[in-house]
Amino acid sequence: MQLQIFTALTLLLGSALAAPACVARGYATFYDDHHCQTNGGTAVSMANPGCLANEYNRNSIYIQSPCIGDPSMVWSPGNNCNCQNDCALVPTNQGCWDLNGHRGASSFRFIGGNCAANNC
Repeated sequence: MQLQIFTALTLLLGSALAAPACVARGYATFYDDHHCQTNGGTAVSMANPGCLANEYNRNSIYIQSPCIGDPSMVWSPGNNCNCQNDCALVPTNQGCWDLNGHRGASSFRFIGGNCAANNC
């Protein structure tokens, strides 16, 4: 009986350690100002790689989940995510992300993992 309990606990602990720390990607809301307060858009899933078009002059994003895995955000100068002129890992801490320093984008998209080279 003790061996069965020990085996079950060992398997449970091993599974917990092998599992990813987080499986949810979370949601993000774009804002016009640098403090996530002015003209918030609709929350979008960071697991969706679709293009967020016509988002020019967005200066901050509120990350609505503290547990988002490892998405990156790609900036494009055009309105249809046709190329990448900047890319950064999304901060995994919950709260407002100031996009200062990532200017010149009209469209955005989220990707899983690391950024590729800029191609605009």
